[in-house]
Amino acid sequence: ATPDTSYRVFVHLLAPTGHIAAQSDGVPAGWARPTTGWVPGEIITDVHTLTLPTDAAGPLTLLTGLYTPESGRLSDPTGQDAILLTTLAPGGAE
Repeated sequence: ATPDTSYRVFVHLLAPTGHIAAQSDGVPAGWARPTTGWVPGEIITDVHTLTLPTDAAGPLTLLTGLYTPESGRLSDPTGQDAILLTTLAPGGAE
């Protein structure tokens, strides 16, 4: 079903300390496709560009998820509030 809530997407690049080294947050598709307009089966392309800090040291963890400014992060039935996309080392993927 189409969501009743307008979620925002976050993409966070975490340093080994767990601090955010780079991030991008916003309404999907460059603020053009709020989740309240999604229809079942539709595929939404949502591009996020992150700038790697010059002093970044790995491994770096790339996470994504959904949230609302009012309620915080959306979590799955297991309580996970982010999806691990990959782990990176400066210069390439591990």
